[in-house]
Order: sequence, then structure tokens, then C-alpha cells
Amino acid sequence: MTLRNKTTTRNNTTFVIRQGQWSPDPVRMVLQAKTDPNIENLHLMGIAFNEEMIATLTELFQSRYFGFVYINQCCAVSLDCRRLARVLVKQVKDLLVDETVDLLDALLENNFYMRSLTIRLRRQGLTDTQCLLLGKRLANSPDLKELSLKGTDIHAPALLAPGIATSYHLEKLVLSSSLCASSIRSQQQGLADLVVSLDGQYGIGAVVRLLKSPASHLKVLDLSNLHLLDGHAKIITHALTTNSTLEQLNLSFNEIGCSGIDSIAEDLRHIQHLRKLSLKPNPWVRGQALLDGMKENLSIEYLDSLWLIPQAPMLRYYAIINRGGRRVLRSPHSISPGLWPLVLERAGKVIYGVTNERQAKLNALYYLLKNGPVLFQR
Repeated sequence: MTLRNKTTTRNNTTFVIRQGQWSPDPVRMVLQAKTDPNIENLHLMGIAFNEEMIATLTELFQSRYFGFVYINQCCAVSLDCRRLARVLVKQVKDLLVDETVDLLDALLENNFYMRSLTIRLRRQGLTDTQCLLLGKRLANSPDLKELSLKGTDIHAPALLAPGIATSYHLEKLVLSSSLCASSIRSQQQGLADLVVSLDGQYGIGAVVRLLKSPASHLKVLDLSNLHLLDGHAKIITHALTTNSTLEQLNLSFNEIGCSGIDSIAEDLRHIQHLRKLSLKPNPWVRGQALLDGMKENLSIEYLDSLWLIPQAPMLRYYAIINRGGRRVLRSPHSISPGLWPLVLERAGKVIYGVTNERQAKLNALYYLLKNGPVLFQR
């Protein structure tokens, strides 16, 4: 059935076109979308890209910009999707291509001008040729800020690696695999090699090379469910000791044990820019080293649920006081005493994102008062 589904949230309107057994004329729906200036997001699901549909969609995208376009399980009846691809890369802000191989091949012939690109190919993954082309496009598309390959098998990580390693313009990178992928093991291994190789200088560890580059702008890195081991974790977090941009790191659902957590904890003493760290469902049980590292870390404000270890309450406590502003205590005497009331006021207004907000605010205020400079002297 052809659906026109308008969902208005914050003045954003989504228009859904689904081609199926009961949809007589999806081209008519595209023409209808063209006449509605309120449509900002477009979903194309199961559409057959014949010559008429490609011409109609191309005209639609040329008419104005779209905030988000989701293309799911569409197929090319016509062999030439290049006209449509050339318009998409310029007229769409955020693009998600899901199980639509023909269009993806055409997209990879162009540099990307969109802000965000998500590729999902759970069935076949990225072929050798697609890895090579994607790597080239990444290196030459400075407008692209976010890339997600979640759930997409990487058949040739060595061909994609040079593009990842030099994508200094990226601010968010998601290489997390999908729990429902058909070839999870090979997918995990390929993506793990892309992140970091335990062979050291002979490896292709593109993500670590990107983290170590002073030109990198990466802020968010999702490496969950990649079969990462203790050695991987050690190299990744050690790279963060010299990185000054990354704010969020997700290492959940990997195979990081106690040795890996100990390495992470040691590096936490020297990592002062990371704000959010996720380590849940990994096979480690010792929390004391992590707690010792958090005592000296002033930046991490969010830790995921770690209730299975006895140190969990104190780990959350240090994250809370970091969010309250503990970093100002690094050089308390460099701050004018007249500014301390403002520091305390901010700590009392911050939203801490915990069950007991009142207790979190009191903890932060108490810590700052106890460890800050004397506000009033005789």
C-alpha cells in the first residue's frame, strides 16, 4: 500500500512512500510530495527505480533541500541511477541507504556533500570495490561529518582504511556491528582489523591512526560489538592520551577482560577530554583499578550502568562531580574568588541524568565546597 505518513515533530514533516502490491502509482505520490513545501524528511521503501521514477525523484530533489532521506530495499529496474545519485549527494543533509545496492554503487561515484551518511548492507556487506570507492570518497568529502557502517560487513578493510585514517573532517564514526547480522563473526573480525591491528606498525588500524592525528575532529566513536580484545582496548585508549577532540567512546559488547580494563584505567589518569565512556557487557569483573583511574580523571561525566561491581556507586559519584565542574579544581587558585559563587550556582543547576537529581547536586556542591579555595577570609 502506498502510504502518506505525515509526522510533525518540531515543525519537521516526514513523507513515506512505500511501493507494494496495492500501490498503483508511486510516481504520483512523489509528485504530491513535490507540491508540499512542508515536507523535510522523505522515506522511500521498496521503490522500483525505473526511468520514470528516477526522472521524477531527480526533479523532486532538485526542487529543494531535504533534511533526512531514508532509502530502504529499493531496486534499480533501470541500470542508470547516476542522475539520481548526483542530486542526492548535494540536496540531502542526512542520508540513510539501507539494502539498496544499485543506488549505493552510483553514490560512490560522487564526492559527498551531505552532513551525515549511513550505509546498511546486512546481507552482502561492502564489496572490495565499494570499500575502495568509499575510502576515496571519504578522503575527498570534507562536508561529511558523520559516517555509520553499523551492521555492514567489511570485506576489504585494508582498502577502506586509508580513507578512514585521513577523514579528519569526521566528527562521528560508527563501526558497530549488528546483533542480527547474518555473518557476525567475520563482520566483527573485519571491523576490528579496521579499528586497530595487534600487529603494530604493520597493521591497518585506521581508526587509531585517525585518533592520533592532530588534524582529527572526531568527537563520537562507536566501536561496540566488534570482538575487541584486551590488546585492542589498550591501544585505543592509549591513543586518547594525546587526542584532544574525542568526547564519546563506546566499547560495549566486546570481549575486554580485566587486563584490558586495567589498561583503560591507567590511561584515564591522562585522558582529560573524554566525556562519555561505555564499557557495559564486557567480561571484566575487577572495578578497583577503574575507580582509581576515575579519581584522577576530571572529564568523564557519564559512565554506563556498572551495577555488577561493588565500586559502581563510587564510579557514578566521580562522574557526577565531574559533571558538576570538578575540573575547575585543577588550578583553583587561578580562578578569582568572586567567580566561585557562579561555579557553585552552575553545579546546583546542572541536569545530571540520574534517578536522584537532588542527591547528585548535593554531592557535587559538597565536593566543590570541601575541595575548593576558601571563599571568605577574615
